[in-house]
Amino acid sequence: MVENVLLCKCNKAHEEESPKESFIKVFLHLIESKTNRSYRESLNHTLSRIRLYDKDIDHREFEELNVWWLYEFDDSLARKGSLQNTRAIHFRNIIYLASLDTSVVDKANSLILSSL
Repeated sequence: MVENVLLCKCNKAHEEESPKESFIKVFLHLIESKTNRSYRESLNHTLSRIRLYDKDIDHREFEELNVWWLYEFDDSLARKGSLQNTRAIHFRNIIYLASLDTSVVDKANSLILSSL
């Protein structure tokens, strides 16, 4: 039991010490890591749409891209004439990136399941 408490405290201390990376920095790293040209283009297109929607995105962390941000982003794309499949591709790119951080995916899954 004492070991569990110490482990939790160590993990929490590590989380607090770890600097949070911006969404864009991680997204750019993902783009650079991909070798497939068409997938890189898809990611770049998503990034350009995100930057058009949110002028402050370069300073945002993952936690700031909450469900409301995603709803508004989708609404913005729809108002500008993006078709549902195009919007789905953008969201796939965002969710794939978020899946690298399991805490983000867990939150997204719970939101999706609660909306069913």
